Amino acid sequence: MKCLKKNIVLVIEKILRIYYPDAVVMIRLTPSRDAIGMLKDYHTPTILVHADICEYHSPPVLANIVPDQESIRRYLTDEECIKQLVGSPCWPRRNVVVVTMRQEKKKKGTRGTIRNQRISLILEALRPAHPRVVEVDDYGFRHAMPVFEKYPDAFYVCLSDQIAVGIKHILKAAGEADYEQRVLGFDNSALAQQEHVPSFDQGLTEIGSKVSDLLSGFFGQDLQQPRRWPKFQAANVKVRLKYNKPPRKSLQKAAAMRTMSSPNSQRKRSRHHRTKVGKQCRAQT
Repeated sequence: MKCLKKNIVLVIEKILRIYYPDAVVMIRLTPSRDAIGMLKDYHTPTILVHADICEYHSPPVLANIVPDQESIRRYLTDEECIKQLVGSPCWPRRNVVVVTMRQEKKKKGTRGTIRNQRISLILEALRPAHPRVVEVDDYGFRHAMPVFEKYPDAFYVCLSDQIAVGIKHILKAAGEADYEQRVLGFDNSALAQQEHVPSFDQGLTEIGSKVSDLLSGFFGQDLQQPRRWPKFQAANVKVRLKYNKPPRKSLQKAAAMRTMSSPNSQRKRSRHHRTKVGKQCRAQT
């Protein structure tokens, strides 16, 4: 970890020395005290996105844009939201599995990380369902099968759209009729939208707008006056649940496929086929 921190400081120093940027935006990185001191020495306005939660100093840090994740608890405890996800106003009796990377170590002087806060809120909201936690090394697609093999009869809350989509495909291939109501992702990526997987949206468009507004406000000052550094601000972006429902035609087609694959439907088709063959034989004789 010390080596990683040192490398980040060296990278920031190299960028400042070679490119002398007008501003720096750091995404999912928490700058060390040395890195912040270096940015201050170069008078470089800096915006943090999803850094650790703490009070930074301006100059050089104008803002830390973090997700307002309290809404996660409301979504996962609201009966109407649960019904949209699983088809009933309460969590199913089957296992509820939370798939996540392990919690991060809290750094001195911070109030924690957004990942740790997110995990805590999800587990708290799902407490009545007695959730099982599966920790993975990363949020890659490859973890979908091991999770399914360990808990084949579960509802999966995945802090990764890739894993959620992977599990949905496995459920469908396994012939699970309710495969569309068994997974929940995180990030509301293009993948989750294309695959119609419900997912928590962190408001990337809103984050981009906030970054633009902060920098425009800073650089839009009167050039005839000494530049003023605004007070540091923690800018929140609300997390929202997107259901990503498929079009109505797709829903009707999926329902028809489930009906055709049901045992009763298969028996009816078999009887119809035997009747048709019998009529053809009688006609020939």
